[in-house]
Amino acid sequence: MRLLPIALLLLLPFFGNGQTLEIRDGHAFWLVNAPGLSFHLRVDGKNLQPAHQEVFLFVDDQIIQLTVFHRDVFKGGPTPQTLLKAYYDYECNYLRGMLGKKTRFKSSKHRLNSGHEALFWHFEMPVLPDADSDVDERSVEQLLLSIACKDYMIGLSAPRMSDRTHEALRDQLFQVANTLVIHETPITQETLETLD
Repeated sequence: MRLLPIALLLLLPFFGNGQTLEIRDGHAFWLVNAPGLSFHLRVDGKNLQPAHQEVFLFVDDQIIQLTVFHRDVFKGGPTPQTLLKAYYDYECNYLRGMLGKKTRFKSSKHRLNSGHEALFWHFEMPVLPDADSDVDERSVEQLLLSIACKDYMIGLSAPRMSDRTHEALRDQLFQVANTLVIHETPITQETLETLD
């Protein structure tokens, strides 16, 4: 297993919100019970392994991260559009501070199958001074999919290694995002037993 790339560790201090991970029968379920928002996402794979406090999941040797932020963290506005813009600006500023002012971000707006507005964005990872010189073992690009949902931003992110295509990883993030199910009440053990 590869080490967690630095880009995924950037957001680690913000995870939480009653987030758990359940793995069974070739499926992983990220379950979140946050104040005012309960949802789950399903991830399919042949080899599913949890990593670091249920925020990260290895899916067939590809690591994916789930984060959930309340809009107060990044001063998001009341509409999905203003929420997405505020979050994107917040993260871009933070990442430029970590990775350098020349970091270039590309983004595109989308609507998920659930009807939620989303922003797909990505950037090439700079070679950091203390990084291993073996390009095959480091992240060359970071892909993120941000979903506006009520007062929250749901984020899926993954590093792209040199042996993976941008399109394949993008499609994998959208496949997970399109499984988003909002629950009207908090997810319980009984709810969990009905998921497939």
